[in-house]
Amino acid sequence: MKKYAYIECLSFISPELVDEKNSEAQSASANPFSAAQYRWLLTDDTVDISEASYGDSDELLTWLSSIDSSPVLIVSGEKVVVKKVPYHEKEKRHFAKMLPYEVEDSVIDEVENLHFVIGEKNKGLATIAYIEREWFESALAFFQEQEKPIDRALIDFQCLQKNSDESIVWFNQGRLLVHQKEGMGFSTTHALADTFLQGMLSIDPTTDLEKEKNDAGDAEQGEALSQQYKVYVSNDGASSYTVEKATRVFHTVNPEVNSEFYEAAPVLSLTNQHAIDFCTGAYAPPKNDSQQVISWKLIGLLSIFSILLLILETQKL
Repeated sequence: MKKYAYIECLSFISPELVDEKNSEAQSASANPFSAAQYRWLLTDDTVDISEASYGDSDELLTWLSSIDSSPVLIVSGEKVVVKKVPYHEKEKRHFAKMLPYEVEDSVIDEVENLHFVIGEKNKGLATIAYIEREWFESALAFFQEQEKPIDRALIDFQCLQKNSDESIVWFNQGRLLVHQKEGMGFSTTHALADTFLQGMLSIDPTTDLEKEKNDAGDAEQGEALSQQYKVYVSNDGASSYTVEKATRVFHTVNPEVNSEFYEAAPVLSLTNQHAIDFCTGAYAPPKNDSQQVISWKLIGLLSIFSILLLILETQKL
């Protein structure tokens, strides 16, 4: 079974895990990833985060040099925006090019400074994600300089494995991660957890766009009410939440919510159906030697085929 180097940078999402000396070094560094703190492990598609190691960039690179596996960078949800936008099949050829300008009124930065990726398309809607281009390029450059180019870059909350009729909630390392239907979700710090939970549990998770696309409002509302929340609280010493507190918050905000609570970590997967990969387009990983050989062989065969067709056409004349 194929193995992956699961890599998650903690410095940008959990300041309490980074000492003051390291934080100063990160600020002074030309590339902030060279002075960051990480957690990592060698894994197959299913990730057991309890097996992860923790350390600085030097320790991470020492470990990376000892293995021969494709690095998968886990991007914190705080660094990305995931949303749904209208999608029409007749526009599919130009959708990717037009997307940044379709949403530019709703983003706080210039679209030229953002990297956009398109996820799943369903019922006239497309799930999209975008990230600050400079930050993402810094991450890719750091690993490329070590000759360990990132193979995939996935959003942390989209790695929470879930069934179609449930949402996964995880309190971990001073953070709250939520994975909802069709790749939607968010990550935030515990300081903002109460606010985000209030918003999530007190409103219909069906978006206005979805309501416009579906006239069966009652059916959608019934689906929302039947949504099950599986809530996981990791006993990692960094969490301000316990199973008891999570239960109290959920049932106070919405007594009718269908929820189950666990003092454990959820299953993480690197192959979730709705996961968006930022390593696409200009940021796609370089091909290895075998892939390049195959590409050149295909080009050669197509060239020969074209020449044969030209000869046949010439003979007909």
